[in-house]
Order: sequence, then C-alpha cells, then structure tokens
Amino acid sequence: MKILTDNTKAKIAEQYGNEPFYVIAIYWSDNEGYSYYSDRDIATTNIKGQVLEMSDLDAIVNVSNSSDSQSITLTLDDIDGKIKDIIDNHDVHKRDVMLFQWFEGLVFEDLFLLFRGKINSPLVWNEGKRTVSLTVVTQLEDKEVGFSPEEGEFPNIPTELVDQP
Repeated sequence: MKILTDNTKAKIAEQYGNEPFYVIAIYWSDNEGYSYYSDRDIATTNIKGQVLEMSDLDAIVNVSNSSDSQSITLTLDDIDGKIKDIIDNHDVHKRDVMLFQWFEGLVFEDLFLLFRGKINSPLVWNEGKRTVSLTVVTQLEDKEVGFSPEEGEFPNIPTELVDQP
C-alpha cells in the first residue's frame, strides 16, 4: 500500500498544471549504491533527465498459481559512458530498481514508490545511440515451499497425512 504525504495528495488533487516526474533508482552495485535518473532534469537535485523511453507497466496475473508479475522496459541515455562503465565492470543482473513519481513544487522526499523490481535480461548497449535498454521485473523466480499431499497425486499416502501441510 502506498502512503502519500498530505502535500502529495493536495498536488494530485489539483485539476490543472500537474505533470509528474518519473524517477528511477537503480542499485547498480555495492560500490556504486543507488543511481537516480528521471525523464526530465530536476533542478533542485543533481538528477538528470536520462530516461529516454519507458514502457507502460505490464502486469500478468496467474490465477491458478496465485502469482503475479509486473515488468517495465527502460532506455537510459549514457552519453557520458558512466552506465557502460558500470555494466562492463559489475554483474548488474537481478539488481534492485525502483520507479518513483514526484511532482514539481514538492520537496524531493515527497516522491512515492510506484514499482519495485529487479533487472532482468536482456540488457542492451547501443553504441551508436549511446543508450542502455533494460527490462525490470517484479518476480524473477517462484518456488513452492510447502504443499499438502492429496490422494490422486501420490500412491499409498497414509490417510492421516492427506490434506496436512
């Protein structure tokens, strides 16, 4: 559940003049910590508008297995080569990524989380355009940790174990 500050709620309630900023936080490596990117420069911070493309948030719900997965695809501008240097020297697969939303006129701490996931393959470096494209997903692996045996699944189950986890 997202908890919004009173200032954020008031800004969202305004009818005109609200265009949110999207802020991406990526934990590239333990040495680098979180790096922040946005779809536009944020004047009150040192966050640059390096998000060139961002897909819609795709959500998949698997009713039979009681699971869901969400994904988003990002393309980041890397004209200075900092991201290329990171991916050349660190394994960034399964690193944390957070997508926040923020409104101009609020303090930066009023940003709120929309999506949390991990970097998934493929990670694509485009030398000509100097961009990095990556996919972020919420669920990478799903392992069942327990079950209750039923009579049809296993032969010769003791009756006291049927429907017991």
